[in-house]
Amino acid sequence: MGYFSVLKKIKDKLNNIFILIILLLVIILLSIDSSVYASDIRLVKEYASAYAVTGKENGLEGSVKNPATGIKNVHRKVLVNLNQSYAMGIYHGLLGFGYKNNDTLFMSVLLPFTTIGNMDKNEVIDGIPTTTGQYASLHTNPQVSVATRIHDRILIGSSVIGLYDRISDDVGKGISVDTGVLLTGGVLNIGVSVQNIGYRKYWSTGKRDKKPVQVNTGVSIRPIRNLEFLSDMSIIKEKMIKNIALSYDLSSYINLTLGIRDVGMSNQFRAGSSMNINSLSMHYSYGHHVALGDSHKLGMTVGI
Repeated sequence: MGYFSVLKKIKDKLNNIFILIILLLVIILLSIDSSVYASDIRLVKEYASAYAVTGKENGLEGSVKNPATGIKNVHRKVLVNLNQSYAMGIYHGLLGFGYKNNDTLFMSVLLPFTTIGNMDKNEVIDGIPTTTGQYASLHTNPQVSVATRIHDRILIGSSVIGLYDRISDDVGKGISVDTGVLLTGGVLNIGVSVQNIGYRKYWSTGKRDKKPVQVNTGVSIRPIRNLEFLSDMSIIKEKMIKNIALSYDLSSYINLTLGIRDVGMSNQFRAGSSMNINSLSMHYSYGHHVALGDSHKLGMTVGI
């Protein structure tokens, strides 16, 4: 009885610490002027975890980084993330749907997109720069991901990604492939993924875009049932991006997450919370970037 009493006291203290952290964040957020908001990205739940998700058993958002990880609570789930970059006319979104078969085959379809409106079209007329109108742009990467369990503790996955950009009258199209593996254990998960395989985008102007291959590796450590540590690293040519996060389940209904994106460089602070009620999950995340300012994001996942 003494052992369980000590565990309960530790859990109660952790709950109090996380509640204090969230209250502090709320106070800070209420004092921020919205004019400093500059940019968002399409993820919400995993934005809060600083994108340290390569080794995490994940939901639909996980397939964006490692197609082998989009396996948790994905069956007949619809994901909707819609956010605006404040005062900039930039909208980001992620729509998704998941399906599984007998806990061995997992499929997801994702439609991430960004739209930018009211951009000035400028031309030089008689040697004078002149605004002749406005135009909009659309960027989207529709993605189909499949993960399969080849062993009780091993999953492999692949994604085929379409590339589409429209900037005024110019259109770019292409294709890319991601692949990944996830090794699961009772306490430790290890994930590896390779992205941008064969990335080519061909523009109507004749221009061709390429992207270097990106290699991600990460771990998820769960020392107790309701606490998870996340860490991963991405290598793009000679550049390395490191991310860390801590996820804590206050209850079966509420999760809190803290993270740091790009550790040692831009050190972007992230935080967020998820609330789960039956088949509905609501997600909120906050991020701070020293140069770009602050970002607030909302999303939801619902079962059908």
